Amino acid sequence: MLQKVLVPLDESSFAEQAIPFAQRLLAPEGKLIIMTVVEENNNLFSRYKFKNTDSIKQEMIDHATEYLKQLGAVLRKDTTHQVEAEIRVGAPSVCIVEAAQDYEVDAIVMSTRGQSDFNRLLIGSVTQKVLNDAQCPVVVVPAKTMKDSL
Repeated sequence: MLQKVLVPLDESSFAEQAIPFAQRLLAPEGKLIIMTVVEENNNLFSRYKFKNTDSIKQEMIDHATEYLKQLGAVLRKDTTHQVEAEIRVGAPSVCIVEAAQDYEVDAIVMSTRGQSDFNRLLIGSVTQKVLNDAQCPVVVVPAKTMKDSL
């Protein structure tokens, strides 16, 4: 059984379905680290002349904080695991790999979105980038598995 597992979340039901898989891997006293990334997309902001890009980013951080606070409260009621929340700002795959290193996790458990190979080629895959860059095991829960288990 593992002591620390990181579960990256994007507020989608697909991402949240990775949580039960992570909980099964954890020792009873283990730590579940739920995290989300506020993506910093400077291209978006440079394309438009927003005056308050800092306030937009802060609203996104506030929203992420509330999401993890609520999810964490639900998880703490239903488990013996420690639950910790983490928010990072930046590129999702980079932030996930850095958080895994910072927390010295035993594994990352994350889901896929079930994108077609063509879509994955066009926009890239956070999961694929994490698989390539992580220094710890990465457990990937396929979208098909999640649909079947619902």
